[in-house]
Amino acid sequence: MKKFMMVLMVVMMVGAAGAAMALTATAGFTVTATAAKSCSISTATDVVFGTAYDPTSGTDNDSGQGTATFRCTKNTDWDAYITGGRAMTGGLGDTLNFELYTDLGRTTVFPNVTNVVVRGTAGSKNTDITVTYYGRIPNGQDVSAPDNYSTAVGGMVFTINY
Repeated sequence: MKKFMMVLMVVMMVGAAGAAMALTATAGFTVTATAAKSCSISTATDVVFGTAYDPTSGTDNDSGQGTATFRCTKNTDWDAYITGGRAMTGGLGDTLNFELYTDLGRTTVFPNVTNVVVRGTAGSKNTDITVTYYGRIPNGQDVSAPDNYSTAVGGMVFTINY
């Protein structure tokens, strides 16, 4: 029994010495990130007036309409404008003028330069922002019919500055 007690004491001393030698060191650190402002355009639809323009009519053709849909990072201020000439060319060489507006009543021309813009602020990155542009072909234009009129490919560009 004496031998057992002695072995037990040695085991306990070795265990206590090992526990006393185990030290711990710690260091704090910080996690950082920077969220960049960004916007991305998902769609910009064509303005299609269809076959409703009658050069002999005294009424403007207000049937054209399109939309652009985009998202921006939360609280990002954005400006929108549409560049491109406001005229379509027909296959017979005539020009058919049109205009784009920001409102259904077609009273405010949609800006086509960077210093005159439609403005807004993104509320959330998960929310689509849709801007509608309304087209008008003024009546009484001297153009050939029947003919198909369009702007050149890429003739109209919807732009977002942020």
